[in-house]
Amino acid sequence: MRRLNRRVEVRTVGSFVPMKRNADAEILKTHELLKEGEKFLILEQYDKAVSELEKALNVFRAGRNEAGIKAALRDLTLAFLGQGDYEKAEKCCQQICQ
Repeated sequence: MRRLNRRVEVRTVGSFVPMKRNADAEILKTHELLKEGEKFLILEQYDKAVSELEKALNVFRAGRNEAGIKAALRDLTLAFLGQGDYEKAEKCCQQICQ
């Protein structure tokens, strides 16, 4: 019986489509901003998370990357909830659903 090697990536928040190997530097930098925002969420540093995630969201919107936009909005929703800003969290949720 042959055993298959399976790799599993566990993410704490959000979801994101894996990047292609030949992705340009701007997309890779944006992916790093998204990961930094997620790290700050885990550490409950919501102000820093919001700034990183908003930067990533702006770049994803400029590049019309739907998967990246939704991942950033999901993480922003969690950051706003952590800050207690329920109106902004609700706006992010509505944008995800559109």
